Amino acid sequence: MPIKKEYKYLLFILVWILVEWLSCEWKLSFSFHLLGYYLGNVPSLIRWYQYTGVIGGTVWILWVNFIFLYIIDSQKRISRCKIWIYSIVAIIPLCISFFLHFTPVETQRTEKICALNLNDTLSNKVQLINAINYLSATPFDSTCSFIVMPETICYLPASSIPYNIYFSAIKSLLKQRAPQTSIIFGASTQNLGEGASFDDINRFNMVLCCDTSGLTNYRNKTLLVPFGEFIPYKSVFGKIPNIEEIASNSTVYEEKYDTVFCKNSMCILPLICYELYFSNHIAKYIRKNNIEVIITVSNDNSVKDSLFAQQFIRMARTQAVTFAKPFIKSAISGFSFIISPRGKMLSKSHFNSLELIEATVPLNSCVTLFARIGNTATFLYWITLFLIVIIIEWYGMKRA
Repeated sequence: MPIKKEYKYLLFILVWILVEWLSCEWKLSFSFHLLGYYLGNVPSLIRWYQYTGVIGGTVWILWVNFIFLYIIDSQKRISRCKIWIYSIVAIIPLCISFFLHFTPVETQRTEKICALNLNDTLSNKVQLINAINYLSATPFDSTCSFIVMPETICYLPASSIPYNIYFSAIKSLLKQRAPQTSIIFGASTQNLGEGASFDDINRFNMVLCCDTSGLTNYRNKTLLVPFGEFIPYKSVFGKIPNIEEIASNSTVYEEKYDTVFCKNSMCILPLICYELYFSNHIAKYIRKNNIEVIITVSNDNSVKDSLFAQQFIRMARTQAVTFAKPFIKSAISGFSFIISPRGKMLSKSHFNSLELIEATVPLNSCVTLFARIGNTATFLYWITLFLIVIIIEWYGMKRA
């Protein structure tokens, strides 16, 4: 293109942002590839995510690379004024992070929370029994508000809810050990409606909450994994031979089951695995509800190496910082962890272990700017970069 190199670099950044925004919005989304998630290793550096979200981190990484590339390509023809302008733009987010690092997140109260990590030695259909037996033999704080267990650790036909033996076992355990505690766990279920008949085709990926009174809350997964849990754009991809066998773990959802949990005066957002990746999705719930805790239940059986499981930790720390909320994850075979609203690791299990972790987490009713506007912030990046290009060009023409 017959334009200056620096503008080509800026155009590249704009195209990259567009691709990442699209990867968060359409049915083929795999947003765990967003570049900004990799700054989750240093949560103190990314406090500005409260205003921009994870794509803001992507913009910053690309911008810093643009500065270095511009210096290298310009050789002796460097405009010092432009370098100063570009560098100041890159430093501003760091200054914001530095300021927020020394500004404590307001805490209304604290709660004790536990999370169970399971190994992959047993079939999912009996993992819940394994978990209950483990809790029965393991000392844990009876004052904890809730215990989080992983995704799909049992299978619940509609006809058995809420009278299934699993609920009886949970109620019995809690009555004996922790009457004030609730257990949150994931399950494959059928329709929870009254009189629903057994239907093995319409399967829901649910997260349920049970206390000494029985089933109290439930929510189904609304963001499904393309080609893993459903076939996206079925009019196109549905024509692929044997596609139904490839996407054999067919899952459905209904809007009426898309709820948040209110337990012990806490408002909890229960996510299921893949939903952890979508900041804009989480922001919608926080805008509508007074969310104080974000949890995710997950089955990481496909993650056979702890190196890959570390990506989930980076993403969770990023989300905790973005929304200034504690983040709890319970997993099969991966890592379970509890993260503070500032991204600090409060407790973490070993990889693929049978282990109960616990921590006291600070709660707040804070709603960050990104939680209010969501991915609208992406359009602000576009406008900001466009204005920078205009200002730089105007200044260059004026000097000429």
